[in-house]
Amino acid sequence: MNLFSRRNLKLREFVDPSWPVERIASKPVVTIRENKKVRDVIEIMLERFRSIPVIRKDGSIHGITGITDVLNYLFTRQKSASLNNVLSKNMVVVSRKTKAGSALMTMKTGKTGTFPVVSGEKLYGILTEWDYVNLITRDFLRRKTGISVERVMTKRVFKVAEDLSIPDLAKLIANGYRRLPVVENDILIGIVTAYDVLAFLKNNNFRIPREANTGDIMTKNVVWVEPENDIRDAIRIMKERRIGGLPVTEDGEVVGIVTERDIVELLA
Repeated sequence: MNLFSRRNLKLREFVDPSWPVERIASKPVVTIRENKKVRDVIEIMLERFRSIPVIRKDGSIHGITGITDVLNYLFTRQKSASLNNVLSKNMVVVSRKTKAGSALMTMKTGKTGTFPVVSGEKLYGILTEWDYVNLITRDFLRRKTGISVERVMTKRVFKVAEDLSIPDLAKLIANGYRRLPVVENDILIGIVTAYDVLAFLKNNNFRIPREANTGDIMTKNVVWVEPENDIRDAIRIMKERRIGGLPVTEDGEVVGIVTERDIVELLA
């Protein structure tokens, strides 16, 4: 099959779109109580949880916080350490009986890839882009999809230099760039993520050494894919390494990036 012969993956190839999301949502859910502090949620996030529901004493959902919300808080130097200061402004909550197909469309048209799933007012589970990607992997890790990385990847990639300051890097990540290729003369030399910034801040007691820059915290042994690779290869690497995206290179030059969001966009 030609790599460009398929345009989309059909959700019904992997799951009945009329299924309630309770059948595909992740559970149990790692949560935090609303009376905890920002430092408490940071400790949880550094265990590789990107978004964490905030719940009330009775188990009802109070909000959700993400790693970019926390970075925004840290660099605006707010005095209060209440979790209310790091709640996401665009939380979308879905019922456990919401259809998988309907939730997918909401995810694709919205600005968030994580939905708390509720039963009545109580938190039941969490639905993420990875839950939909996992549906694909049940089948396509065993065979090629016929869809190339080039067809799926984001081509307009924001890249940074290793001498970029940590505050400037954090501002980029807080504005939605969760992972950034680091380049020298357009050649990939590293990658830096929101987790790298958050871990660096915590390890330095939330102070930034004057001489610190992106090169000090980036990952240098970068895993990448090439444009002609089948998207199956990218999904397999992301799943094995528990990462949400991969740079796409051609002769060492970054030509794109492929993320779980890009893969979800394939589903129709």
